[in-house]
Amino acid sequence: MKSKTAPHIGRALGPALLALLALSAAPAGATDLAFSGFGTLGYTRSDQDYSYERFVNDAGSAKRDTLLGAQMDARFSPQWGATVQAKLAPAADSDTGWKPTLAWAFASWRPNNDWLLRAGKLRVPGYMNAENMDVGATFDYARLPTEMYSLAPTMDFKGLAASRYWRDDDNELTLEGYWGKADFHWRYHYRESLLDFSQGAYYMPMEVDKMAGLALTLRRNDDTYRIGYHVGDATRTDARILPATFPFVALAPGLGYYQTDNRLPGPGLGNNKSLDYQVLYLGADVSLPHDFRVIGEYGRRKVNRIDIGPSSTSAFVSVLKKIGPWTPYVNYAQLRSSATQRNLYAAVNGTQLPPQAAQLLGPEYVALINAAQRVGADNISNFDQRAWSVGASYALSATSKLKAEWSRVRFGQGSSMIDTPPAGPIRNQSMQMLTVAYSVVF
Repeated sequence: MKSKTAPHIGRALGPALLALLALSAAPAGATDLAFSGFGTLGYTRSDQDYSYERFVNDAGSAKRDTLLGAQMDARFSPQWGATVQAKLAPAADSDTGWKPTLAWAFASWRPNNDWLLRAGKLRVPGYMNAENMDVGATFDYARLPTEMYSLAPTMDFKGLAASRYWRDDDNELTLEGYWGKADFHWRYHYRESLLDFSQGAYYMPMEVDKMAGLALTLRRNDDTYRIGYHVGDATRTDARILPATFPFVALAPGLGYYQTDNRLPGPGLGNNKSLDYQVLYLGADVSLPHDFRVIGEYGRRKVNRIDIGPSSTSAFVSVLKKIGPWTPYVNYAQLRSSATQRNLYAAVNGTQLPPQAAQLLGPEYVALINAAQRVGADNISNFDQRAWSVGASYALSATSKLKAEWSRVRFGQGSSMIDTPPAGPIRNQSMQMLTVAYSVVF
């Protein structure tokens, strides 16, 4: 009997084996090994009893930001090297438990100072903090803004990457390209059970093929500017479909419902199993006089062939001021779904057959239809939030930081980052959060 976990283990170990094979191919005694580690211990508490970002509520939790990682870098020669990085963090495919994952595992070849080629498991060249987003000691925020850093469901991929460098005395221009595939889980939370939908969290397994992109980065003195464009085809790998939309079914003038499941009467949802997406990214990190810095990031995600997908726009801006070991900062971030998603969510969630319809259709059928509207709304990726944050970091040493941050998140038409309570979606409300964290590299 075959083990069901064997294919998953093989996919996880493949990039690591590639790096280890490169390591074993090096001449004896010619390998220079370097080991390092990193970790963050974080705690967050909000003023609301519903859960946000899986773990944040008024009970407090250390699970959102806490992680531990280790990295090995091998240098075989000036041209050849390999890197393996592993981390332990809350599971990305479950609300319970912790899970070790292989973040990086790649072999690299630098034929000269102008080119770098890598193969294995790598990081997508996206955000300003893409490569170091797990290493909290390298940035001053208590947490990277979710409104921006949730734009990509996964920042890791398995494949090939090439980088070309142009340098002069003050500037370095880098063009990075990549191609590969990735696996991830997209999380939904259902406020109630219906048919084969169970109340609580559901993690939809996805596989991204034809994942590719380009990023152009300019580093000038202490400033960094980046623009990127990314594409991919994502396929759902479980037995369920990806509805293109939820069609409206009219029962009588002024009376009807949205077909949110193919088992309900209606024209049908189609049989989509995949979607394609494009992401445009812009970022800048600029130094100003008197030890001020301004950091801004912008991203636009467009998902095609599906109206209930996560098409959205993200933006983030931060002002930081270094004062000795202290770095206080103020952040503003926002995340908003496209008008199609927001309007469809509001329409589906707000549709309920009146009690009088039970005389015509039967009470059980009316209860089923009304519950299907709520579950259907929970299946729509809907984001409408903006956040202000004030915080500071204190450098205890060159390798460790203590951080604290207060933030206020305002939800407009709601957010799929909230575990919607049975009473209904959280709209036009605010949440306050306090986060403290200790980050270290060693």
